[in-house]
Amino acid sequence: MNLGTIFVNARVNMPIQSSRLKLWVALLDLIMLVIYYYLVLPHLISEFGTVNISQSLNFVIASVASWLFAASFIGVYSDISIADYENYNRNSLRAYFLYLLIFGFVLFFIFHTLISRNLMLAFMGVTLCALLLSRFLHLMVLKYYRTTKLLASRVVVMGEYEKAKEFAAYLKTKPQFYEVVGLILARNEVGNENKYTNLVLGSETEFIDICEQFKINEVFCLGMPNENPVISSLYARAEMNFIKMRFVPSFNGFVLHKAKIDFLGTYPVISMRTEPLEIRSNEIKKRFFDLFFSFLVIVLVFSWLFPIIALLIKLGSKGPVFFVQERSGKNNITFKCAKFRSMKVNNDAHLRQASANDDRLTKLGKFMRKTNIDELPQFFNVLLGDMSVVGPRPHMLKHTEQYSKLISQYMLRHWLKPGITGWAQVNGYRGETKEVSDMEKRVEFDIWYGENWNFFLDLRIIWRTVFNTVKGDKKAF
Repeated sequence: MNLGTIFVNARVNMPIQSSRLKLWVALLDLIMLVIYYYLVLPHLISEFGTVNISQSLNFVIASVASWLFAASFIGVYSDISIADYENYNRNSLRAYFLYLLIFGFVLFFIFHTLISRNLMLAFMGVTLCALLLSRFLHLMVLKYYRTTKLLASRVVVMGEYEKAKEFAAYLKTKPQFYEVVGLILARNEVGNENKYTNLVLGSETEFIDICEQFKINEVFCLGMPNENPVISSLYARAEMNFIKMRFVPSFNGFVLHKAKIDFLGTYPVISMRTEPLEIRSNEIKKRFFDLFFSFLVIVLVFSWLFPIIALLIKLGSKGPVFFVQERSGKNNITFKCAKFRSMKVNNDAHLRQASANDDRLTKLGKFMRKTNIDELPQFFNVLLGDMSVVGPRPHMLKHTEQYSKLISQYMLRHWLKPGITGWAQVNGYRGETKEVSDMEKRVEFDIWYGENWNFFLDLRIIWRTVFNTVKGDKKAF
């Protein structure tokens, strides 16, 4: 079992000693915002504004409160976020956009404040500058903590040598939170001193003495008290001596990619995969966006483009305007997927993928596929609830049957609604799949999307789809 894999991805990987750092990071943001406001805001008001200086206090309070709400909602100051600088910046950017919406709402609908557009734009820029400077200072603070180890908890790992060494190696990758002092092994493993490195401090019989001698804050035990009476006894002794003991369960070689641990009463329940869209609020959020976005596309684009495309299709070749094909949907339920017809009517349409230089494609069809115009009718599939704007691309029934036998995790992509565009497509895995390895990569990206979904990821995928369409995609045929 790769313990590192579990603790990198599972929820239990959150640094335990980071509460002090979270407080300082949040205070740093607030201090920078307030300083910037009071240094710059009077000049902005005198230059652009219709707001009195006396109103500036309400202005600042509303802004700070809006930021705190947005940052809390997005999770900017969560354990995982502040431990990963890239993730921290990504969440900060998301929170900034949410902050703008909240702050604008407060100004116009609660305070009924009349401010000029220039003042609002200038204030948005000032806020962004304050947060950027705060992030730079946060990076300096993080580097300082990593070098000084002021937050690091002194820990030992107790268990079988190989597994304990592996887990200790993982903890060493988090030096700002954990200082690994050594290992404590089972009594029967310590017999041969030459077998192990000087990382071994002793056996479980010396547990309390070792913790006192090396001033240990926490002990990570690879095993559970209910599975081993020795561990249960050590746990009782640890509590009596004010030593924190944390337990790392064994999964007997079963590697978890995205483990999630919940509790039903006192019973721990482990989900092998995290699926954000299983949460009802996320599902509603995604469905609302699908309806809103699809309605806009149909009204603003499809309404005037449809008669033009329909006429050109009819003039270009004999056959219907739409090509409707049964595809595999969520839970592998078949649905009728609509497209503008891009091929001459042929008998292989339900059996063979389009390929480069495919003689079945019409001239208009090649253009539509290059620009993704042929996919526009699928926004009606989205309105009907068969598809989503973003998700794994729906495959022909023949391919679902074929690849489900060749790729062990293939059917996992059908936990989600299929999409008009998807994470695999914007990463280059679209179009014809000549090799099984091509489909394996597509499935890998689809599963990653399902395990890491969030609203901003959907926006990112839509943006990259538009960008790739304008830039041109060599696999679009």
